Formats: sequence, structure tokens, C-alpha cells
Amino acid sequence: MSEPVRSLSGEFKRPRPVDLIPIINGVLARTIDSSESEHHIEIDLPISLVAVADDERIEKVVENLVLNAVEAMGTKNGSLTIKAGPAGDGFVFFSVSDTGPGMSEEFQRTKLFRPFSTTKSKGVGLGLYTSRELVRALGGRIDVESKQGSGTTFTVVLPSGQIKKSGG
Repeated sequence: MSEPVRSLSGEFKRPRPVDLIPIINGVLARTIDSSESEHHIEIDLPISLVAVADDERIEKVVENLVLNAVEAMGTKNGSLTIKAGPAGDGFVFFSVSDTGPGMSEEFQRTKLFRPFSTTKSKGVGLGLYTSRELVRALGGRIDVESKQGSGTTFTVVLPSGQIKKSGG
């Protein structure tokens, strides 16, 4: 488990420029049935957003964040918000926000992103840890903003896959 990028997901593929929007939309189509969802779903995505990533692994990260958000809101009516765009300085982002119960500051400080730490009754506690390790392996980061009683936002920041032309 010391190398989750390799041990949990098989052969490591070299990151390459990947359009995140079809990946995000595909995950949403598979995981959320908007006709049956009791949650309000807000999607704010550009037409295209290219990051340096491994499409299969970043898909798992998106899926984990979306499923966690939906599970956090439970059966209470809530809002799920998915956003993406440029993050400046050669990076792009996507974020997943929910209006669930949020996480305490202590949980965030002492347990969040640690293996086998979970707030779920049936959770194993590897999803966020593995997601963070995969994103780090791609040269990115995952930020979290959460306040108990008002929800959580996870923001994934990845290197942009846009090819910059040298001036001349």
C-alpha cells in the first residue's frame, strides 16, 4: 500500500493531455439519475478543459468525490454542485460541493486523507486517501473546504494540458 498509484490500480500509464469534461459528464451520467434524485444538481463546466492526467485514474477520483458528496447528503434534499475551469499559473480545477453535514475541524486535521479513516458506517476509508495520492502523482493537489453543518467542497487542481507555444 506504500504506492497506491501502482498497487491499487494496476499498470501505471503515463499522464497525457486529457479533456476532463467528458470524464466528469460520464461519471455524472453513470452515478446520478437526475430524474430520481432528491438533490438539486448544479453543473458549471466549460466546453473543454484539458489537464495532464491519466483518464482512467482521474475518472475514479471524480467518481469517488461525487459518490461521497451524494452519500454525505443522504436522503435529505441537498445540492450537489460540480464546477471546473482554469486555476491560473498553468493549472485547471474541478470541484465537487455538497450541502451535507460537513466535517469537523478536528476530523479534517487528524483523519481526513488518512487511510482507513472514514465518517461512513460502511466505508473503508481508502477513497480519499487513494484519490489524493493519484492527484499528487499527477503533479496536482486536492483542497478541501468544509464546515460542520453547512457542507463540503473538494477541489482538485491539476497541471493544464494546454500546449504553450514559445514566443518568437
